Amino acid sequence: MVANKKPKTLEEALQIRASEETVVYAGGTDIMVDQVPEINFLFINGIESLKHIKDKGDHIEIGAGVTYTKLLASDLIPKLLKDSIVDIAAPALKNIATLVGNVCNASPLADTPPVLSLYDARLVLEKTGAERELTLDEFMLGLKDTAIEKDELMTYIRLPKKDFTDIYYEKIAQRKAASISKISFAAAATIKGDTVEVFRFAFGSISRTPLRLRELEASIEGRKLTDVKADIETIMAQCDEQIQTRDGKRSTGRYRKKVALNMIRDFIMTLGEKEEAE
Repeated sequence: MVANKKPKTLEEALQIRASEETVVYAGGTDIMVDQVPEINFLFINGIESLKHIKDKGDHIEIGAGVTYTKLLASDLIPKLLKDSIVDIAAPALKNIATLVGNVCNASPLADTPPVLSLYDARLVLEKTGAERELTLDEFMLGLKDTAIEKDELMTYIRLPKKDFTDIYYEKIAQRKAASISKISFAAAATIKGDTVEVFRFAFGSISRTPLRLRELEASIEGRKLTDVKADIETIMAQCDEQIQTRDGKRSTGRYRKKVALNMIRDFIMTLGEKEEAE
């Protein structure tokens, strides 16, 4: 018989994970639509220690039980992450869905992982007597595939503080809000004087994990902003060559690539023209 375990402490939850195979959930918004085999469930929404957002000096710690609504209301959460959350779902779902759940679901269509990638987020996985941290790239292995072990829980996301001066977020979907992405784009840069000190961007819904073009990012960092904008056609040609798209249920690969290139161009050409990001 399928059981729904409801631990009140993290220690109790980790003991359950160590002793039996379970499906972990806090909000359950994906479980309601996915076909889940007959397996025990572990409901962690009763664990108060996982519901905090804390300033840890050089990073923000976000617990596994923190909902989207709480993230949007917090002054600690950077605007770029909020931008990726605001149109994810209807208010009722935001009240129960969690950031950690969005990551652990490992969907290519998820809106928040591209932003977490830009921030070099660290994902904290715990089991009884041990803890480890993984990057998003180390954790998300593919479609619905992650590096989490059967006896582990993702307990926190550690979001480093960044001094981005320019941020950009765009999501293309069937409708403005509460719709699954056809493509999402998150980008951030730090401009000091006329120098691009930091430049990074990531796509969702193009590949099985958030797509970063790290070599291209590195080739732009350290250059004068005026030179980067003057070299836009060369940069776009490199992007065109490196971005590989495929046809999907919601749009064609050709459409996705065209939109992706337009987003990158717009981000680069508007660098330095916006107010500071944070």
